[in-house]
Amino acid sequence: MLALVPPAFAAEEGATPEIIEILTARLAAAVTTEEALELAEALRQVYGESESATAAVLYTHSVLVFEDEDASSAVYKLSRAIDLDENLVAAYVLRGEIMLSQGGIDGAFNDAMAAAERAPNYYAALGLLGQAFEAQGRNASALIATREALARYPLSEELQIQLRRHEALAAGAGF
Repeated sequence: MLALVPPAFAAEEGATPEIIEILTARLAAAVTTEEALELAEALRQVYGESESATAAVLYTHSVLVFEDEDASSAVYKLSRAIDLDENLVAAYVLRGEIMLSQGGIDGAFNDAMAAAERAPNYYAALGLLGQAFEAQGRNASALIATREALARYPLSEELQIQLRRHEALAAGAGF
């Protein structure tokens, strides 16, 4: 039964809709933090796959470059990867996260929307969308997007903190 396939194997098999659905459902039902982290990483790998070998290499290299704190090079490589494969969801998410961290609210919002349109059940796309809405001052929308992300990854401490922040902002704004 596919539902019992290990996340690492599922990620290696490719981003079929069935595998994405299984990984997403298992992440939502994960009982332990370790299991959730493994499933979240498998989804990131699946959404980081590309039919373009060059796009895949650029994406992978951008992650390493960003980890070395070279955000501008990472954004450049991610942009090139997206130019080669407009369905490389993980590239939109990472580029949006970097842009948001540097104050690029409009770019981050555009990337969040692009990622969420291509992967409407991907927790990272929805979480980024929540952050981008917050940066725009759209607290009610931020709250909705973050709740959707947390429904897909309930054990994410980052999303739980984000949700509490959005709830406080929405409450303060009278929503």
